[in-house]
Amino acid sequence: MNNNNLFFHASIYLKGDNLEPAKLTSLLGITPSFSHSKGQRWRTSAGSEVVERTGLWAVTIKSETQVELTEALETLSRQLSANNHIIAEMPGIEEAYLDVFIAAHTDANGECDCEFSLNEKSLSAIGKLGLPIKFTVTVSPADIA
Repeated sequence: MNNNNLFFHASIYLKGDNLEPAKLTSLLGITPSFSHSKGQRWRTSAGSEVVERTGLWAVTIKSETQVELTEALETLSRQLSANNHIIAEMPGIEEAYLDVFIAAHTDANGECDCEFSLNEKSLSAIGKLGLPIKFTVTVSPADIA
């Protein structure tokens, strides 16, 4: 399988009913990829109203190679640890975690090998965040990509 069939996202998710996205952005010094407060309302493209059930602040780095995933994890760690805040203890945060998302497409035979590794530097950087890690892996046929 070639690298064109693998996609990686590394994201930090911070959630909480009392989470204030603007305050977190100010404290962390990073602009989130997306954020909202609990109760925030918006409309879908079909016109349905959605009311957010909890506050969310997230930053995501997307990559297409193993090397980029390693770099993305190190970059997230460096950005979020720059202010020496313990993320999980910041105001309004009830849940905080690192999510590593891996999407792979099968080859013409319907097969897929999906693996990744993290070097010592990446593991050390992740450890400094003090967050649990969730790994999400999805595999789909290449023809629906």
